[in-house]
Amino acid sequence: MSCGPVCTNLGLKPGQRLTVKGIIAPNAKSFVMNLGKDSTHLGLHFNPRFDAHGDVNLIVCNSKKMEEWGTEQRETVFPFQKGAPIEVKPGIHSPYVLYSGLSVQEVAGFSCLASATIQISKQWQRVGIKCASSM
Repeated sequence: MSCGPVCTNLGLKPGQRLTVKGIIAPNAKSFVMNLGKDSTHLGLHFNPRFDAHGDVNLIVCNSKKMEEWGTEQRETVFPFQKGAPIEVKPGIHSPYVLYSGLSVQEVAGFSCLASATIQISKQWQRVGIKCASSM
């Protein structure tokens, strides 16, 4: 699995969002952005797929609670291009994140496992960034 940045101590509140900027690798098959408590509790698993897992130009979103995946959502509108810059702004719009049942207070981290160069920022909050194989 590729190594990517992991942000911790996010301190997110409803109405706030992260800004994730990057450049997708020219040979990328997919990339993943996770927002959650840890690798067993994800409020958002965001997985754009260029050509991976039998999917072509498809965005797969999901959540995970106690190692159990939720219902997958698939989006065919695919705005990403290999080798191109990206900007994704996951936002927190309610006290709970997607269908995982995680409260905003439990969302402590963000990770990106990707063929991409990623830069992450959140206003008014110092975040720790480290390289890890999973969240």
